[in-house]
Amino acid sequence: MAVGLFLFIMVLEGGNRHDWFTSDYITRLSMISGFCLIVFVAIQLLRKGPYINLRLYGRRNFGICCLLYFGFGIGVFGTVFIIALYLIQVPQYTATQVSTVIMWIDIPQIVAAPLVLWLLPRVDARLLMGIGCLLFSVSCFLNVNMSFDTGYWELMFVNIVRAVCQLFLMVVVPIFATSLMEASNHRTASAILNMTRDIGGAVGIACLSTGIFPTLRLPR
Repeated sequence: MAVGLFLFIMVLEGGNRHDWFTSDYITRLSMISGFCLIVFVAIQLLRKGPYINLRLYGRRNFGICCLLYFGFGIGVFGTVFIIALYLIQVPQYTATQVSTVIMWIDIPQIVAAPLVLWLLPRVDARLLMGIGCLLFSVSCFLNVNMSFDTGYWELMFVNIVRAVCQLFLMVVVPIFATSLMEASNHRTASAILNMTRDIGGAVGIACLSTGIFPTLRLPR
C-alpha cells in the first residue's frame, strides 16, 4: 500500500511536468503503482483479518462520507492552489505575502471550533454537513470574479468563510462516518477518511494544473 500510494502521488505531482503518459517515467510509475495497489486490495479483501478493512467502503454512511471527503479534498487543496498561483502570477505577490492571505483559512478555525463543538450534540450532523458544503460553495463562487484589482481584504473575507465551512466538514464528517461503526473499526475508518481526503487533494491539484493551466510547468 505504501509503495503504491507513494508512486501514485508521484504520478499526480509529476504528471503535468513530464507531459503525463507521453513520458516513459510516468508510465512506468503508473504501472508499478497500479500493480502494488491491486495486490494490496486483493490481499485485504481475501484476508480473514485484514490490516485495513477496505470493506468499510461498502457501508452506506461511511461510503458517502468518503465520497464527500474526497470532494472536500479536491476543493480545499484545489482552491488553495488556485489562489496561491493567482497571487504569484497576477499581482506577483512574494511567498510571504501569499502566506498572509492563505493564513486566513486557518486562523478563524481556532475561533469557530468551540461553536462547532457546541452545535454537534444539538444539531443533526447531516444539517451541519449541508451547511458546510453550502458555505464552501458560496466561498468558491465569491472567487469567480477575481481580477488584477482583487485585493487582500476581499480574499481575506472569502478565506474566512472558507475556514468556517472547512471546520464544519473536518469535524462533523468523521464523527458522522463512524457514528454507527464498531469501536474496533474507528482507527481504520479514520485512516481511510484522511487518506481519501489527501488523495482527493492530489487528484484535484493534478487536474487543475493540467486542465485549467495547460501551459503551467512547475519547477523541477
